[in-house]
Amino acid sequence: MDTLVKLFDKRGKGNFFQFVFHRGLRGRQMSVQHAVDIFPHGTGGIWIFVKMKQISVVYTFDCIVDIKQGNLIKRLFYICASAASFNIYNARFFELLGRDLWPFYKASILCVLGFAPGYAAVLFSTMAASLPLCLLSGAVGGLIAAPAFCGMLDTILRALRDEPGYWWHTYRMAWKQNWRESLLPGAGAGFCLGLWAFLLYALPDLENVPISVWICMVLGIFFLLVFCLYLFAQVVLVSVSQAERLKNAALFMIGFLPRTLAAGAVLCIYWGVMLAWMPYTIPVVLILGFWLPCTLALQIIYPALDKAFHLEKTITARREDEINDLMEQHGHTSV
Repeated sequence: MDTLVKLFDKRGKGNFFQFVFHRGLRGRQMSVQHAVDIFPHGTGGIWIFVKMKQISVVYTFDCIVDIKQGNLIKRLFYICASAASFNIYNARFFELLGRDLWPFYKASILCVLGFAPGYAAVLFSTMAASLPLCLLSGAVGGLIAAPAFCGMLDTILRALRDEPGYWWHTYRMAWKQNWRESLLPGAGAGFCLGLWAFLLYALPDLENVPISVWICMVLGIFFLLVFCLYLFAQVVLVSVSQAERLKNAALFMIGFLPRTLAAGAVLCIYWGVMLAWMPYTIPVVLILGFWLPCTLALQIIYPALDKAFHLEKTITARREDEINDLMEQHGHTSV
């Protein structure tokens, strides 16, 4: 599936720049097709025309004309690339919904059920103003919720990789493979979330709480959510030690900072709204649950995971091996 991108002079004087996004099994590559008609000084703006499948979208941007010609070309190239990337992710998201919405929902409901005991225990502990009980509730709740969370992540990641298979079969297989490895990260994440929840409940009762404390609370939950997503995605995708997972998650957050910030914004906005209006948002959680924010966030960080672990290349090689094995078996039986 390719995306054709063209830049036009707003005054209709012709085509300025054109390139194509190529999307394949081994990732997305961007190549310049050709550039014609150098963009003249004094032009007030451009139109960016993006065509993907049968969808055509026009983006309009104003140009900064008082810069060198080469810098202008470079600036317009990145603007156009951003527009095309947005169009690709948007179309990809609705493609996933049309194909895998029901598996997402079933995995999300099981995930909600897995998180419900820990949430109830932490809520009771905060109302009882008991920090040890809150930390214990978070850790035990994380132990219970982690396998279900990994099962849902496996469902979403298989959809992003376009892997075939029956959902219940692959879900059970992922549960059996990952539940032991997910317990320790789950307990640690639950412990941290329990501590954060207790502080969030206790701080409003204190006097003269500095604004810096609230900023630290927001930043803490922001990076904790993304760190956990990187961490548990590794539980599903690769077999490494727990120390290696922690190191990789920290490196991913720093090395792919724009994706980290985008994914964190998605998770924080969604769960901030859900928790702020609880219990009125319980029906929304039952419908959208964990699948919506996690699908959006994983779609953002998946290229980083693919770059680090060569996921698409590994899957392509595995599929080729499976096809070769089937062909050999068929040839053997034919003889």
